[in-house]
Amino acid sequence: MKTVKAAVTTLKRDIYGSLNLANNSSVTDIQSLKDAREVVVKAATKGLIDRAYNGMEWERINSRIGSKPIGLALHHEIYDISADGKYVLVCERESEGTRYGQKTNSKTYSLLTKIRTTVKKIEINQALVARNAKKSDGRIGDVINVLIEDFDKKAFAAEKTVSKVSEQHAN
Repeated sequence: MKTVKAAVTTLKRDIYGSLNLANNSSVTDIQSLKDAREVVVKAATKGLIDRAYNGMEWERINSRIGSKPIGLALHHEIYDISADGKYVLVCERESEGTRYGQKTNSKTYSLLTKIRTTVKKIEINQALVARNAKKSDGRIGDVINVLIEDFDKKAFAAEKTVSKVSEQHAN
């Protein structure tokens, strides 16, 4: 795979690294984020990733504590977008709310690629995502480039292994 061009963005990242609109977000960045969300919805519709849901309901605990959200929810968070809009990195965050507070049960990262009207999912190294998303401040496409380079290294290593095995069988 070919790396993508990284670009400066007016979108802001939260403390976890997901992209969100800022007060000064440009029209181009607003459209990029909107297009990325459409890719995520299309991937969920096709079954490539789990559909988002919110089963949280406000429940009154007592007069001292007040109300808290109780239940399960799955949210999609956009972590990176390529400048050309071809790749979208999404986090599926499953959360649980109990009377004691909220916690994240699981996070799964997926790299989605959009080719014309088709959306595909590429398997990625989960550990690389969060670490690199937090570091790429003010730029989009950086995290996707790291993932593509890692994917290419693995593909090259696998190809090398296959050629070694076929050489051994030929001898």
